[in-house]
Amino acid sequence: MGVDAEVETRLAIHTKSPYAHLVIGISWHPVINLPYIPATSLKGAARAYAEVNNFVPCGKAPEELFGKAGGAGLVELTDAYPVMCGDKLIELDIVNPHYRETERAIGETDASPTPLLFPAVARGVVFRFFIAPRAEADGKCLTDVLDVIRGALAEGIGAKTRLGYGVLKP
Repeated sequence: MGVDAEVETRLAIHTKSPYAHLVIGISWHPVINLPYIPATSLKGAARAYAEVNNFVPCGKAPEELFGKAGGAGLVELTDAYPVMCGDKLIELDIVNPHYRETERAIGETDASPTPLLFPAVARGVVFRFFIAPRAEADGKCLTDVLDVIRGALAEGIGAKTRLGYGVLKP
C-alpha cells in the first residue's frame, strides 16, 4: 500500500547524517541525491505514537507490529522519498544564537552571536513510502497500522518537533 504525506511544517530529520558534512545536516540519500525519511524513523515514530497513546492496533503490541532494536516487526515500511514539491525542495533555516566566544566567559551584552545555518525540507514537499505486511502478518491489519502512522505524522517526526517541525499530512 502506497502512502503520500505532504510536509506541512519544515522537516529536519537525521540531523547528524553521515552523508551530509554539515554541523547540522539532513537525511540525504547518497545515491539518488535527494532528501529522504528513513523507514526506521517512520517505524520508530509510529511505534512511539502507539505506545504513548495506548493504541493496540490489530490487537498486537506496538513493538510486535513495528519492531524494536535488533528485531523486525510484522509490518514493513520503506524509506520515504520526495515525489512532488512546490517552489523548492530544501530551504535554509537557522539556529540562533550560536556563540563563538567559548574559550572565556563573557557577558551577554558583549557576545557576538553567529547564526548557524542548516538545511530543512520545505513545506509542500510530498513524500511517498510503502507499507506491507510480512508473510506472518494479517493483511487486514494495514488499516489500523495506517491510522497509527497518520497520527504519528500529524504530531511530527524528526528533529525539533516540539518547536513545530516535521508535521506531515497523509
